[in-house]
Amino acid sequence: MQMIVDFTLLAASVAAGIYCFVLSERLKKLNDVRSGFGATVASMSEMLDQTRLTLEQAKRVNQDGEARLRRLVEDAERVAPELERLLDAMSEAAEAAALDIEDARRKALDGVWLEAEAACRAINPSRAPSRPGLAA
Repeated sequence: MQMIVDFTLLAASVAAGIYCFVLSERLKKLNDVRSGFGATVASMSEMLDQTRLTLEQAKRVNQDGEARLRRLVEDAERVAPELERLLDAMSEAAEAAALDIEDARRKALDGVWLEAEAACRAINPSRAPSRPGLAA
């Protein structure tokens, strides 16, 4: 009976040794830096670093854009009153030019009419034309 117990104990020890060996190999594969869990952790760590760098770069670009936009808005606010003043001045100048053109047109028509009237009187003094729009 002692031998049976010894063989059983030996078999159990060999089985436990094989089991430990198999677990050891699996653990090595799991922690392998090239293909196992270690590779996954290393890859994720690298991706996290890249994501951090991208985020920092995006923040810098955003801050630069914000500062540039702020400067442009400040410039626009500073220039807006001047542009409004120029627009008002241009509007007034356009109105004055329209009035000047109308006055010049009337003077030119009056001059042409006076010349035509003088020419008609020179030809026939008794029959001078009357101006349109005026009482005869």
